[in-house]
Amino acid sequence: MPRHDWPPTSLITLINRTQTSPKGTESRIVVYRPVGENIVYVSGACRLTASGYYSSVAVHNPAALFAGLFKDALAQARHRRNRPDAGDRLKYREVTTA
Repeated sequence: MPRHDWPPTSLITLINRTQTSPKGTESRIVVYRPVGENIVYVSGACRLTASGYYSSVAVHNPAALFAGLFKDALAQARHRRNRPDAGDRLKYREVTTA
């Protein structure tokens, strides 16, 4: 089943134009990102029995992507910390010197 939650940020847009091809045909996948944009186009065909496809693509302004993902991770951590049951796991202890 395809993941609809990737990428985990609004800074990258993934346009999936791939199709499933019949068993016994060759898989051909093309990944393209225009210069200066964070839109990734994936097109081509992947046979029904293919084990998967992996590729790497550079992003435009990687520092902004990192900052955005880090900000989202901090917000998610704050959300988890503020849950009613979080107090049981998060105990603050006073540090004393000997």
